[in-house]
Amino acid sequence: MAPPKYKDLGKKANDILNEDFKFSEQKFELKSKIVDVCDVKSTFSDKGKGLNGEMELKKAIGALGDVTLKTQHDFSDPSLTVEKSGLIKGLKIKAEAPCLPEKLAKSGLVISPEYKHDLVMLTAKVETGKSTVAVDAAFEAGPATVGIKTKVAASGKVSGTEASCQMAVGDMTVAGKYELDKSALSGSLHTTVSNQTEVALSVGSDMSVALGANYKIDNDSNVKSKVDKEGIIAIFYQQKVRKDLTLKVSGAINSKKLSEGNAHKWGLQAIMSM
Repeated sequence: MAPPKYKDLGKKANDILNEDFKFSEQKFELKSKIVDVCDVKSTFSDKGKGLNGEMELKKAIGALGDVTLKTQHDFSDPSLTVEKSGLIKGLKIKAEAPCLPEKLAKSGLVISPEYKHDLVMLTAKVETGKSTVAVDAAFEAGPATVGIKTKVAASGKVSGTEASCQMAVGDMTVAGKYELDKSALSGSLHTTVSNQTEVALSVGSDMSVALGANYKIDNDSNVKSKVDKEGIIAIFYQQKVRKDLTLKVSGAINSKKLSEGNAHKWGLQAIMSM
């Protein structure tokens, strides 16, 4: 079994402390399937700057692999993504490109190979428009999983270098990360208290602290909460209303400015499958 991707080191704590807390956003997502043609995902969202929408059409095409067309609902900026596995055992390649010639000339291609082995997981991202290559690797080191990430420009400049480590002991997972450019150190802890409750803590060398928990009410609903050093209390609730509809509600309360209405935020997401 391959190690997790570099970005997934510390994932358990990150999911509790950062995932799903989407404030100042109202979003509706519809997933459907055109029989024997393609899968469709249509998204409408309002982030306070007016309603906008995106659409994805995905289909498996023989030797090409999975082909996805992404576009705004007004077709102003369509892009094409091709994802192919099986060329070499453990290797998957994804290529993304704008469909419009002027966009392609400006942004170029994004090529993202991924290779997994029993002992190592490698991922990379090549952006021809920016002339940069980002590479990361994660591998097993005894009881721990360690990884490194960096970005190299065509000029030879190296940036964004960081190293991470994750170790699981029983129901507890501890992870740490060091960002070389910022000389910043951060860490997280995740533990399972019971079958229904998980707790996570993150700390940083900049004195940032966040504490959160996830409580599974039943098979169809759960609630998350977290509080940070700034006194922001975040709450998230998810309910599977029926088999084809899930609602997600999130809110952020600034405990230092309780009387100021514009200091608080909320978000709503509805995900429907047809």
